[in-house]
Amino acid sequence: LIFDLETGVLEREIEVFWDSNIEYEAYISNDGAVIMVRRKDYINNTNRYIVIFPDGSYKYIDIPFSGSNFPTCIMSPDGRFILAGAEDRVNLYKLDID
Repeated sequence: LIFDLETGVLEREIEVFWDSNIEYEAYISNDGAVIMVRRKDYINNTNRYIVIFPDGSYKYIDIPFSGSNFPTCIMSPDGRFILAGAEDRVNLYKLDID
């Protein structure tokens, strides 16, 4: 549930099937339309990110664990790109949100 903290009005209700424990890491676009939340998938050794789009649809993005201090994944402030990487590579993904 997403509330406007100034008015207390419910802005959005998102129905996503959460198939494991959610981690602390999350990103939200500046306009609040795109949300990305991380969970760890220890079985497949990946970070699974759930990207939730303005229309309520969502997709999963699986990114291998990184052993470094480099952030495994970050979303751009406009919610259109995800930068993901590890010690030996960096990938840029464009999200189709239009």
